[in-house]
Amino acid sequence: MTKEQLLADQASRRDATINNLFLEFVDDGLTREELQENIKRRPQVWGRFARFLEQLPSKYDKKSKTA
Repeated sequence: MTKEQLLADQASRRDATINNLFLEFVDDGLTREELQENIKRRPQVWGRFARFLEQLPSKYDKKSKTA
């Protein structure tokens, strides 16, 4: 395996790990505001998930508030 192939493989694995973590965060109740804050802090990592902002619940939604 060439150095270029190795670097591409490492980048691909890193991206897959980040994608899986995002899905776990969504399952754990990630809110729109939390994702917005993550995008603001680290846009190079979290910016790819911006298209999900409309689909995530807001912490201000009545449904997402705990009684």
